[in-house]
Amino acid sequence: MSKLKNWKEWLLPAVSGAALALVLLWLQPEPQLGNLGTAGANSFSGDVTNSSSSVSTSSAQVLASNGLRQYAILVNDGDNNVYLAFNATATARSGLRLNSNGGALEINSQNLWLGAINAATETGTTTLTILEK
Repeated sequence: MSKLKNWKEWLLPAVSGAALALVLLWLQPEPQLGNLGTAGANSFSGDVTNSSSSVSTSSAQVLASNGLRQYAILVNDGDNNVYLAFNATATARSGLRLNSNGGALEINSQNLWLGAINAATETGTTTLTILEK
């Protein structure tokens, strides 16, 4: 019975702590999406080039050398695997493989490549979609 008599000793701190936690949660700012579309970490200065390239079993350049490149992404939008070569002739089963239907290479500040990229498939023809800044 003595525990019930002392309910004020534990109830008041418990309620106060819960109320404080709710107030702190309520005061938290909403998450922001970064600086999309403005000068900042998630944007680029200047124009972005969107293109596509048809890739076959013969090696072809899909991205030219660009000393000003900041970012690029190449996405395999076709049904055949694509093999990439850097400043070299692309051949099937050699170099960097982009799997069919969505395999991608992203070039950014962590792995910046300024040279040319060539591509070839093992069989058939497929399309690479390319974005470069």
